[in-house]
Amino acid sequence: LSYFMSINQEITQRKEIEQSLKIKENAILSSINAIVLTDLSGKITSVNPSFLKMWSFDSEKKVIGKPVFSLWKKGGQYMHIMDTVIEEGGWLGEVMALSHSGRLFPVQMSASIVKDDYNKPLQLMASFVDITKQKRMEKNFKKFKKISDEADYGSVIYDLQGTILYGNDSFAKMHGYLTDDLIGNKIDLLFSIQKNNVVQQILSNLKTNRKIIGNEEWHVKKNGNMFPLLVTSSLIDDEQFHQPFVAGTMIDITKMKEAENQIIEHVEEVKMMNQELNIAKEKLATLNQNLEEKVKDRTAEVHKLLKQKDGFISQLGHDLRTPLTPMLALLPLLEKRVSDEKGEKYISMIQRNIFYMKDLVNKTITYAKLNSDNITFSFTEINVFELINDLQNDLHLIFRENQAKIKNNIKKDCVVNADLVQLKEVFHNLISNAIKYKQKNKPLIITFFSTPLNNNQMMLSVKDNGIGMTEEQLDNVFYEFYKADGARTDVDSHGLGLNICKRIIEKHGGKIWAESNGPGEGSTFSFTVNIVKEPIKLEQLKNKER
Repeated sequence: LSYFMSINQEITQRKEIEQSLKIKENAILSSINAIVLTDLSGKITSVNPSFLKMWSFDSEKKVIGKPVFSLWKKGGQYMHIMDTVIEEGGWLGEVMALSHSGRLFPVQMSASIVKDDYNKPLQLMASFVDITKQKRMEKNFKKFKKISDEADYGSVIYDLQGTILYGNDSFAKMHGYLTDDLIGNKIDLLFSIQKNNVVQQILSNLKTNRKIIGNEEWHVKKNGNMFPLLVTSSLIDDEQFHQPFVAGTMIDITKMKEAENQIIEHVEEVKMMNQELNIAKEKLATLNQNLEEKVKDRTAEVHKLLKQKDGFISQLGHDLRTPLTPMLALLPLLEKRVSDEKGEKYISMIQRNIFYMKDLVNKTITYAKLNSDNITFSFTEINVFELINDLQNDLHLIFRENQAKIKNNIKKDCVVNADLVQLKEVFHNLISNAIKYKQKNKPLIITFFSTPLNNNQMMLSVKDNGIGMTEEQLDNVFYEFYKADGARTDVDSHGLGLNICKRIIEKHGGKIWAESNGPGEGSTFSFTVNIVKEPIKLEQLKNKER
């Protein structure tokens, strides 16, 4: 009986051992790690499915019996690993595996000796974990770390518990720490008040939106000083452990905030200045209104006085002309009765002064008319070339008496649109001016010429070889009653002729000016008038007037 009981017990123990071995075998077969069993010489005796998949074998038969060192790139490592396993009982490290298809990939290898109950070596067992993704992440992290370490902005990585995993030098310096002081610490160390609430709000926001761009945060330095930051945070998933972490970049905006505060202060100052400016504008507007009213009143008064002046001058001209008429009629009778040389001299002097007075009166009346708003011009087509020829015939006695030579260089088809009487007055005054200021003991030459302009106007010029003018005289020659000392000393000049020319030309819509190279170099007077495209003979105009 005891024999059978002993056999039964032995059978039971054997079954338990077999069941234990079966469990261990199943554990090896179902392991996600690649597992290899070899004999003591290093030949493969068994592999699990994870190994076949990792090394790209489709059948266990293709690998059984192969030397284990054929599984990685550097076969020479095998002896070193075997020696370490035998001497130390195991080996843990990284090797570059070589798959059946020739693909190289990194693995973490753990090797050990399988012994029996008597501590006798039976087999070698190795376990492998593919660390390709981990290596790729390490490589990428090294690149990121190199770039981040050299960046001038702060960069930090922390997990969802707020533990700082990485921070670059800029991040540490802006907070007044060394990098090693921050690694492993909580991120809320850098927030001044309501630390947990701020960090939790950031994490909650990131879980919803995955990214926070340009968030303004107030951090605290190691010395306790607070400073503003502009922070961008992102929630990033870890591909290996599937545990998200937070990556943040930040810049110190202390100077920006100071500038912003200065701008706000300046804005307030500008607002105050604008208010003061508006008040000043209102006062100025009131002053301008009062001034405009005063100017308006004074202008009306001036216009009234000017009209009175023009009326007075016109009336004075007529009053002066009345006594001159009989005096002019009596002069021929006096000339017949006077026979002596002295009497003839007096008669000549009286005659010259009467003609001067007549000319002065006529110009005074013309001047007054030109100042009046009631004067009207009769514009018509005038052939200037033929007009100058007519003037030359009309004034030939004056030209001969003053030894004046006339050159009519006006183009024969030069026709302008002007008032004939007024245009004659302009040429008369310019001719008279040239005669008055001719050089002594030198024949006078007066040249007329025309120049077409691009703006439908004609420039007409009268050039003489007289005494010329200075710069000062050129600036003042068209002012009424102007006489320059030294240059205009003759008694026959009353200073109205050129001013009358200016007023006539301006009422024609043109301009008049004088040019001279200086004393003794003669003068040129030029003015502009509107042109007529189709020429017309002067005789035709005279026929129209008849």
